[in-house]
Amino acid sequence: MEAVFLGGARGAPTRPIAESLANAAGWSAVPTDWGFHVAPGGLLDVVEGRASLTGFAERLRGPWWEQGERPLAASRSVEERERALERFLSDYPAAPLEAAAALFRALVAPGSEAVLVDHHPDALPHAQGLLRLFPEARFVHVVSDGRQVAASAPAGARWRALETWAADLRRIEAGLRDTDDGVSFSLPANRFLAVFVDPADPGPALERIGGFLGLQERLTAALPPPRRRAGALTDVRYRALIAALAREGNHAAPLLAAGWRRA
Repeated sequence: MEAVFLGGARGAPTRPIAESLANAAGWSAVPTDWGFHVAPGGLLDVVEGRASLTGFAERLRGPWWEQGERPLAASRSVEERERALERFLSDYPAAPLEAAAALFRALVAPGSEAVLVDHHPDALPHAQGLLRLFPEARFVHVVSDGRQVAASAPAGARWRALETWAADLRRIEAGLRDTDDGVSFSLPANRFLAVFVDPADPGPALERIGGFLGLQERLTAALPPPRRRAGALTDVRYRALIAALAREGNHAAPLLAAGWRRA
């Protein structure tokens, strides 16, 4: 296993779970600020023919190097960046996928053989591309109750918050599809896990994640406490959204329906 990619719709507790994985197994957590692999014009766009090598190198030396609360520039030297880029540009013509994966590792975990734990919000929407870069990677979809997102929004914006949450799930579903041959859900079963996480009782979900990733240690994570309910109208709209996702064949719908029945 080279990497673990975690994702979920907004409100899903991906960050504490990713950090707990890295701590429990001695793996290397990737800050979400370091998104040059999945950003527009990033590594995946290069290997899939949507961006040029020159443009990518310019963006890596420019905005991606300095942006975010934990920029690459704060953790890596310019010399490290240039060595990694030079090797990438040299190796890319003969082995583009291998060169791209090596550049990502060289910048996020130089000199380490540890499993990478990435919870960038665009990771699962790009799951098929990331699987090409990391053929032994595993993907975990942290499914969570959308009413928690609605409860955190102002009263007049709760329906919009639910719609945005559902749009995230649709983007994830699209990223799990094999767009080359039209297969609707094609990540290998031993590479993908979708699990509903109840913040009031996360233990069973964390146990499943740990088992899926082959951890011997018991996985624990300090998840944010559940928010108050958003009201009866939100419940009605939430159930309607789950039904719509089910009609679309979204893989998260049965998990959400089961979570609804347990709530």
